[in-house]
Amino acid sequence: MQVNAEYAQTEASRADNVVQDEIDKFEQMKLTDIKRYLQDFTLINLAFHARAMEMYTNAHQQLLNIDIAHDLEV
Repeated sequence: MQVNAEYAQTEASRADNVVQDEIDKFEQMKLTDIKRYLQDFTLINLAFHARAMEMYTNAHQQLLNIDIAHDLEV
């Protein structure tokens, strides 16, 4: 009976270690995925806003080039 109890305790301890290792692997994968998704999200937004800034700069330059007096004469 004592041998069976010790064996059961050893198996339970081993199973607990296996489960804990799996949980750790899952947490690491989850954090890695979240990090990658957030990096992709921020990179996409940076690219979008950089392009928007270029367009607004171009629009501003075009507005500065408007010659109201010349347009009124035409």
